[in-house]
Amino acid sequence: MSVSISTSELYKYLEILINTDIPVFIHGSPGIGKSYIVADIAKKKNLQLIDIRLSQLDPVDLRGIPSIKENQTIWMPPVFFPKDENSQGILFLDELNSAAPSIQAAVYQLILNRQLGEYKLPKGWRIIAAGNRMEDKGVVFRLPSPLVNRMVHLYVEAKYEDFKPIIL
Repeated sequence: MSVSISTSELYKYLEILINTDIPVFIHGSPGIGKSYIVADIAKKKNLQLIDIRLSQLDPVDLRGIPSIKENQTIWMPPVFFPKDENSQGILFLDELNSAAPSIQAAVYQLILNRQLGEYKLPKGWRIIAAGNRMEDKGVVFRLPSPLVNRMVHLYVEAKYEDFKPIIL
């Protein structure tokens, strides 16, 4: 069973989850404001935001390119991952459930262990993912249970009170 929350309630829940460093997945219809709200929270909390549209990536784009160092293969992480150990921000994995299953599998380790290959996400970074709902009939893949179990899931619904015009 899932309970839907409004976009204004989403702000409150994300504040709590960001402060407790719990990865979260936001489910909602296209155009409801999921990406906007994450960017707005990052701005208000003075956090860096890295917005990665996973549906547009191949596995090598996320994991990195293999290279040889001292006769061993190492993976060169992508340039868009944060490198400064003292930095703080939100790593926003947008369109996660629209990404190919191979991309979703690559994200397992990032969400659970905060690492991908040799790359380690700095401690000050939080992970938020988002995607559209299956019933909206977009390009959406069912998330595998190992990935589902690694996040808190919030189901957002457009509610009139959040979008009604303000009459002066």
